[in-house]
Amino acid sequence: MRVVYELIGEHTATGPSSIVSTLGSDTKAGGVAKKIADLKRIITIEGIAGGSVVNIEGSVNGSTFFPWVTGVSADGVYIIDDGVLFMRSNCTTYGSGTIQVWMQKYVND
Repeated sequence: MRVVYELIGEHTATGPSSIVSTLGSDTKAGGVAKKIADLKRIITIEGIAGGSVVNIEGSVNGSTFFPWVTGVSADGVYIIDDGVLFMRSNCTTYGSGTIQVWMQKYVND
């Protein structure tokens, strides 16, 4: 098992990230499910300022997303024990600065 730490969103305005991370591999929205070592994911959000709000969104198909972790208005770390295959971030309110959202996940080689 190895740990993959990847950027899943970078925001300087409102809107969803163009980066979609798949749980099953360390490539973006590609090799679904076959390399999952552990369903746990750790989300780190940095750079929230000026009243910004970010949601973490999930999807089972990589195209239709729904809110998973909502209303994040301060930097922090969030642990997701299980969930959907695809995730992205969505800045619903933007204040200032650059918001970065990182995901750590566990995959088999």
